[in-house]
Amino acid sequence: MRPGKLHAAIALSLVMLFLSLPGTVLEAIQSGIAEIVGWQAELDNTSGLPTDKLVHILLFAWLAWSLLLGWPDRRFYGRIAAFLLFIALLSEGVQLLVPGRSADWLDVAADIVGAGFGLSGQHFLRVWRGKKKPG
Repeated sequence: MRPGKLHAAIALSLVMLFLSLPGTVLEAIQSGIAEIVGWQAELDNTSGLPTDKLVHILLFAWLAWSLLLGWPDRRFYGRIAAFLLFIALLSEGVQLLVPGRSADWLDVAADIVGAGFGLSGQHFLRVWRGKKKPG
């Protein structure tokens, strides 16, 4: 398996695992991070963006970026975008079945925003690299 495809498979597995964890596990992780870092409560109170949505954005940006590493040809962009939408909807459906979790359309919206960041970031990086002159 090519390194890019392996990276994409690992990213997809970790995103789906994280998004299907029970609510009590997520609360334990969040409180552990808050104790270690010490800025979690501050972020929740001042950012105006719930930490949950920020996590969705970051996870899907990373997943989109990873998928484009595995399938770098431009002809796959539309398929990857459709796949990311499917994963966003699937993850919310799975959360309906997980104790302490609930589905939220705003999570799907955050996933789509994150996917857009990842796809466009990877695309612009490729365009920028293509325009650079060697030497």
